Amino acid sequence: MSTDRASFFSVRSPLLRALPALLLLAAASAGCGEVAEENCTSTKGTLEGTAYRWAPPGQPDSELAPGATVVLYAGAGASPLYGEADQDGKFSIPLDAGTWTVGGQDSGGCETSQAQTITLDACESEQVVIVLDICTG
Repeated sequence: MSTDRASFFSVRSPLLRALPALLLLAAASAGCGEVAEENCTSTKGTLEGTAYRWAPPGQPDSELAPGATVVLYAGAGASPLYGEADQDGKFSIPLDAGTWTVGGQDSGGCETSQAQTITLDACESEQVVIVLDICTG
């Protein structure tokens, strides 16, 4: 039995020689991000999320807000940037890294009552939920 253990832990063991590569692959596929971030040269990140009407997801009155407009501000006094949710209320918007104020509106007269502030890092994505909870139309 000791011969088998010695053989397994020997540098000549194919499994032991492959261990560093396997650990690196496992770390990259587990979302650690260290491998991918080293190669990233972008100054942008991605804001991803879903827009809902009336209430947050999981609440009885909540429903998706297809075609909602995502309104983004890079700072006080900055001109807004706009993105659009798809037919499932989902959006993915590439933005410069930094701090953003995020809200939304739709063509039916609904909008967010309170904007969110998010910090977006380069080469990363940030998830948000936008709730259009004030409807006048």
